[in-house]
Formats: sequence, structure tokens, C-alpha cells
Amino acid sequence: MKRRVILLLCLAVCVGRPAAVNLHAEEPAAVPAASLPAGEHLVYTISWLWIPVGIGEVWVKEKIMRGGREVIPVVGVIRTNQVLSRVFPMQDEAVSWIDVETLQSVRFEKKIREMRLKTEERMIFDSGTGKGFFERLETGESAEFEIPVPVHDVFSAFYWARRQVLTPGESVKTLLVVDQKIWELEAHARSRETLKVHGTEIETLRIEPVTRVEGKERRGRAWFYLTEDASHMPVRIVYKAPFGSVVGTLQDFEEAGTPELPAGGAGSPENRSRNPAPAEPALKFKSLF
Repeated sequence: MKRRVILLLCLAVCVGRPAAVNLHAEEPAAVPAASLPAGEHLVYTISWLWIPVGIGEVWVKEKIMRGGREVIPVVGVIRTNQVLSRVFPMQDEAVSWIDVETLQSVRFEKKIREMRLKTEERMIFDSGTGKGFFERLETGESAEFEIPVPVHDVFSAFYWARRQVLTPGESVKTLLVVDQKIWELEAHARSRETLKVHGTEIETLRIEPVTRVEGKERRGRAWFYLTEDASHMPVRIVYKAPFGSVVGTLQDFEEAGTPELPAGGAGSPENRSRNPAPAEPALKFKSLF
């Protein structure tokens, strides 16, 4: 369960059927946003069978120099709430370094802290040679493996998907690397739906992602509800599995390029493209900070 929940909250498109074309090349598509939204910070409440169980966060840092190139770190954290932590403590973190020019992943690290499970892993991607390098820090285990080009991890795929034109009845395709394996990803734009979030109706696109790993389709179904503006901000994420539905609902956010928000957020996602800074926000989020 834990790995699936982490991917759902860190990747607004994460699950795919094989493309009918060359899977090692992304389909060309118009780009709503040409770069990563530096400064964006998304906070989700996580529920299982409608019971609150944790918090998930994804935020885009400012660009830095690493290894002689400009990269943008993207950080994700998922943790159980105070009640569940008494029986199942979880504090999982992951960081992706994404190349500013190519928007491909350069490096991906994750740190898992769950009850008896504690591990730290690192993957480094060399798109020039088509090689990936894996290391498990606590044991020294290492491996080399093939990667697709362009190369994505779960975070860079998350923001790649949000930059695509998503039209109901159509889909977009790419590949990503998870645990040294290549996932085939296709995100289907199913329909436009009006979603009520914190008492406010928001016009969204319902996206259903599907993945195959080594030719086998992964189990479970997921739906992502993205705002229809250029940001394609995911306001709700639903994963349906045999053990019950896991739902992540956007609770608070900071928009790209804005200072830290006071309680109440920056305004409704459905109005941002028309009025980036409304005087009276239509969607008032409860601040978690």
C-alpha cells in the first residue's frame, strides 16, 4: 500500500498501457506551461475509507547548480497523522533533481521511515549514455541499468503530464523509471467534471492513468481531478484498491512565484488564470502551517 500511496500523491499521472508508437519518444503536444512552477507547494489530506490517515506534500524549490547544470529540486513528503502514527508511523521523503533545460530527471532519492522499515535509495540518470545508476545507501548495494530517453522519475513525470494539453477522449504517453524498472505510462483524459472541494464547485478534468511494467498492467485504478486552467493543478486524487479507496484532497497550496501564503490560501484554482490574486478568495483552504 505504501508505495502506491506515495506515487499517487507525488504524481498526478502515474499509472499506462503501451503506446502504439515508439515508447522511447514522448508524443508531441502543446505545452500549457513551458517550465516547472518554482515555488508551488501543494498539501493534501489523505483518507482511507473516508478516515483521515495522513498528509502528503509536494513542492518545487528554486533552481540551483548541481554537477555543472541548472536543476530544480522537487520534494515530496508523506506522513501519517498523529492518531495513525501510534500504530503505523510513516515519514517518507523523496527528492528529484530536474534539468531546467530538458525537464528530464537527473537524480532521484528517497528515504523511507516506516515502523521497522528504514531505507535510503538513490538513482542517477545519464541520458547521454542511456544508463541509470542505483545505490542503496544503508547496505552499499549498487546496480547499473538501462533507461529510456527522455528519462522521467515519478516527480518529473508528474510535471510533464501537467504541461500537456489534456482533451477529453484523448491521451498522452511517456515512460518513467520506478525501482530500476521502466513503466509504460498513458494518461487518459476521460471527461470534464464539476467537483466540490471544501464547499466550492471547481471545473476539472478527470484523468485516468494506466501503467504496464514488463508487459503486465498494474492492478488497481486511479483518477486524478485537475483544474482546467494552464496549471492543471490536481485538486483530488483517488485510488481504488481491494483494501479500500485512498483519497488525497488538496487542503492548502502556494502558487508558483508567490510568497508564503497566510491562512486561507491564494484563491480558488478555477479562477487563477482569469484573476491570479482575487481580493476575496472563493476557495478558502484551512492552513496546515
